[in-house]
Order: sequence, then structure tokens, then C-alpha cells
Amino acid sequence: MEFKIDGMDDFQRNIEELKRRAQELTTPRSVSLNEFLPPEFMKAHTKFDSIDAMFKASGTTMDPRDLFNEDKIADDWNAFVAANSNFKDWVDMLSHGNAERVKKGLGFSG
Repeated sequence: MEFKIDGMDDFQRNIEELKRRAQELTTPRSVSLNEFLPPEFMKAHTKFDSIDAMFKASGTTMDPRDLFNEDKIADDWNAFVAANSNFKDWVDMLSHGNAERVKKGLGFSG
């Protein structure tokens, strides 16, 4: 006796595609700030069109290469992020940007 469940082949293909996308996201590689915070994210959550424009407008003396090093984030940068975005500080903004990047990378929308 054989059972056939309609839609199982599609379900299995979707699971395999999700696994492939997850593997791509977890493969070590360099990721730019513009990948974490693309223009559509910046426009939706800040007063700026890009992370570069936001950084330049801030007037911070912080080195942009330190933006991924939590111990080196300047207080003036955190205050600028809080005043010009929907986030309480830089780490909050970067975390939300990464969450949206992962959702998009896995094929989920919104």
C-alpha cells in the first residue's frame, strides 16, 4: 500500500532551497555596511538615503572601519543614530539591518 501526499514534492523543494540560502548566508565572507544597511533600509528607518550620507552628516571623528567594533563606537555616533533614526543606538540599528538582510536572504519578504 502506498500513500501519496499532494504537495510533498513542492514542500521538499522549498526546504532544500531554504537550506541552500541559509548555507550561503553562513558562509564566511566580507560584508559591506551597504549590504547590512541598503538604501531601502536607510530610507525607511533614518533621515538619510545611505549609511555613507548618514556617517558624513554626523560629523563624528570616528573611523568608519570601527563601525563593526562595539568597543570603539563613539558616544557622539550613538547619539546621532538615536536622534536621526528609529533606533536607540548603533548596535540596535545594525542588528535590525542584519535581521532584515537575513530574512531577505532566506527568501522571506517584509
